Amino acid sequence: MSRWFDHAGDRTYFLRVAGLLTAFCTVIAFVLALALFKEDRIGPGGFVGILLLGQLAAALLTGLIWAGVGVSSRALVTTMTGAGNIKAAPSYSYQESLVARGRYAEAEQAYQDHIAREPHDRDARLALAALIRDHMKDATRAERLFLETRALGPTPAQEYGIANALIDLYQRTGQRGREMAELARFADRYRNTDGGSRAGRALRQLKEAAGGEGGLGWRYFGSRQIREARAWAAEGGIAVHENIWKSRRRRTCHLLARGETELVAAARSVGCEAQWIQRTRTVHFDLVEGYLERALRRCGVTVQHLSR
Repeated sequence: MSRWFDHAGDRTYFLRVAGLLTAFCTVIAFVLALALFKEDRIGPGGFVGILLLGQLAAALLTGLIWAGVGVSSRALVTTMTGAGNIKAAPSYSYQESLVARGRYAEAEQAYQDHIAREPHDRDARLALAALIRDHMKDATRAERLFLETRALGPTPAQEYGIANALIDLYQRTGQRGREMAELARFADRYRNTDGGSRAGRALRQLKEAAGGEGGLGWRYFGSRQIREARAWAAEGGIAVHENIWKSRRRRTCHLLARGETELVAAARSVGCEAQWIQRTRTVHFDLVEGYLERALRRCGVTVQHLSR
């Protein structure tokens, strides 16, 4: 029990409990001993013995109460601080203090140093992305950080935050196509929730606004963006998704669309033959060389833009 007396408040509490219990037990023992003595059921020795038993009972009760409080308080602290099964929330007080003082470049470097030491700290990556987005006004770098963090397998809460951050970023920067793709992904992932319903409504409004402008159009997706590519195609766009594998050392992409009619039309527009269609789990066309270059031009990118 000695380790529980390190704090002055703990010692005071213990002494108070011991004093109250000792007084209570002494009074009870005295009353009982006096009653038995008057009835000649005990002598002076018995009287003193009962008083001593009262003191002993006080000591035992004090020890039991203190032990129970110690066990309960340690269990509570373990739970609250994450020493048990709940992980403690990360803190970046140094970096946040730099941000508060307007020293954004130093804060960025501090986050980068932390991430170099803890490469799997997704919260630090998200905090850095927010710093770059809000204070350094670099939407491109912020987007890349959000997407990189998503690729690391975030928690459900982190994934929800990343999706909202990307939707907001695309809306701020006027990237209508990417905003619509992210809204489609969000609506699908969180369907039957209020957030998913709002994303679906926002997506429909954007599609109505697109009206006669050719809908979603063509868009390139990196090898790790298969969910986004499928969502884009499902909402009526033409997705050019980079394949993780190469064919005879050539870079390849998959061409995706909502339906087979739209898919064949898109493939023909870049020179493919209809019979080249691949009816696997996801119906698609394989794009290589000149076909791929023409498709990428429709997306506004070049072969050098490919991630692999």
